[in-house]
Formats: sequence, C-alpha cells, structure tokens
Amino acid sequence: MQSVTASAGGERRHLTILFCDLVGSVTLTSQLDPEEWRATVAGYQRAASEAIMRFGGEVMRYVGDGIMAFSAIPLRTTMTPNEPRVPASLFSMGSPS
Repeated sequence: MQSVTASAGGERRHLTILFCDLVGSVTLTSQLDPEEWRATVAGYQRAASEAIMRFGGEVMRYVGDGIMAFSAIPLRTTMTPNEPRVPASLFSMGSPS
C-alpha cells in the first residue's frame, strides 16, 4: 500500500470496527426479571469492555446489549514492541487485501 498524506496533515491508518452483542439476548429477556436482565447485560458489557481495552481497543458506545469498539493498531506511538496487541481471534474480521 502506498503512503498517503492528507492535505490537512492527517494520516491514513487501518481501522478495525467491532460490534458484538450478547448471543441469545431475545430469549433471555423472556426468562429474566428486568433487574436480572440489566445485571446480566451490565456484566457482559463490563467483561467485554475490559477485554477490548486490555488489548488496545477503544469502546465507542454501548448499543442495547451490544458494544461498538475500534482498534487502530498502533493506537499511539508510545507502544513498545512487546506490548500486547489485539489478537486476531478477538478483534479482527480479516486483513485488508
């Protein structure tokens, strides 16, 4: 890929967008009380957010029982070569062609 510099001094980066949600959430809503449902979603979102951030991702927003996040590797120039990156199995749908 050729290096491209924007006229406003920006830079081009690869960006991975992730949307993940709680599998089976529609069924769960009919089986749980509202308080239990909210606690389940909050626990899921907390665990998923921690995993995303641990590997350098950023949570953009919470959408219902889901999470939208992104990763632009590297997110910052101060990352060391041995610092963990987002593993492909967690945060990547594939590589650009």
